[in-house]
Amino acid sequence: MDKPRILTVAVVGAGILGSRHARVFHEHAVTRLVAVMDVDFELAEAVAAKYGARAYESMDRMLETEKPDVVSVATPDFAHT
Repeated sequence: MDKPRILTVAVVGAGILGSRHARVFHEHAVTRLVAVMDVDFELAEAVAAKYGARAYESMDRMLETEKPDVVSVATPDFAHT
């Protein structure tokens, strides 16, 4: 049987939900957390460091640099636009 493809994942939002998303993607066998992005860079750094990912405060820079397979949006509803 072929090994499953490992998907690279970035999480947008480093609050309560974002940190939970980051933990799950870090622990899952077929995902690799590569980035955490938040406008509060210190918060992004804290979550990213906990799971061995890179921190970003710019969505564009994160996407250009990491080119993740999956982006998990874990920001408040009003910030989804």
